[in-house]
Amino acid sequence: MEDKNVTINISSGTIVRGILFFLLLVGLYLVRDVVLVVLTAVMIAAVLEPGTRWFVRHKIPRPISALIIYLLLLSAVAGVFYFLIPPVLNETQGFLNNFPQYIQVTELWAPLGSAAPVLHIPQTIQVNSLVSQVSASLASISGGFFATASNFLGGVFSFSIILVISFYLLVKEDGVAEFLEIIVPLKQEEYFIGLWKRTQAKIGRWMQGQLLLMLIVGVLIYFGLLVLRVPHALLLGVLAFICEIIPVFGMTIAAIPAFLLGALNGGWTLGLLVAGLYLIVQQFEANVIYPLVVKKIVGIPPLLVIISLIIGAKLAGFLGIILSVPLSVALMEFIEDVNKRKIEARSRH
Repeated sequence: MEDKNVTINISSGTIVRGILFFLLLVGLYLVRDVVLVVLTAVMIAAVLEPGTRWFVRHKIPRPISALIIYLLLLSAVAGVFYFLIPPVLNETQGFLNNFPQYIQVTELWAPLGSAAPVLHIPQTIQVNSLVSQVSASLASISGGFFATASNFLGGVFSFSIILVISFYLLVKEDGVAEFLEIIVPLKQEEYFIGLWKRTQAKIGRWMQGQLLLMLIVGVLIYFGLLVLRVPHALLLGVLAFICEIIPVFGMTIAAIPAFLLGALNGGWTLGLLVAGLYLIVQQFEANVIYPLVVKKIVGIPPLLVIISLIIGAKLAGFLGIILSVPLSVALMEFIEDVNKRKIEARSRH
């Protein structure tokens, strides 16, 4: 056996680029709050861009179009906070007040007879204390639109900066592309702008389709539970609206508390009716609603959405959830481009 010497040459340029890349990562970590704010503003501008273009096509100047679409968005969000959040908080408060009673019913209820297993809640759980703490938390976030929004977005200053930057990018035609021209090296400028436009198109289609699905499912569940006279129907409808963002498993997750509430308040009959309601809505969504909007949400695998939401929530909380899917879509587009380049390189050889 002959010994073979393997020589690895690393140029000084490679070392310098590696150091600079490491320093860039460190710098981004140190200013991560600023990066999150800027990325959130960019995403908001991207989502609002189709609406702005619609007004521009109807001969309305772009600054006025941007202002109109922005005011419509703020009005919708403020309307949700003022007209929807208070009833939801009241229902949540009522649910928490009745929570000890639900536990007592669960301990005493044996629907299959005396031989059936009974759920016993350990006495170490301080239910009243838990209710008081959660109620106090709910009261603290019900102080108005701007206070709640600021809690979510990391403070009044960050919230204001997000509004200003997103509006500026919206007023400027191709404002995000111009922003990329500033931060991206000249050699990579054309590619990254093209990557952004492809990502923007996918994000817009996904966001429109997803919001439509969430709204339809939440409304159907709310009115269905009202007809069945299930308590806390509004709270359960909002839960279904939120859970709908989770592909595949969202409806099942939302159905569990509704089934339990129905069974505890109306017996097995009501519980099964509630389960049937969620099953019908799920089938209606899969066979009627989804095919109508599938062209808007095609191209983003459900598993990617689930993983992105988990990682985003873990790393950056609420802003991480907002940015998780758009960043994942951009990463997916970049990986596809890299694979295409590899295939083209192999075909040339």
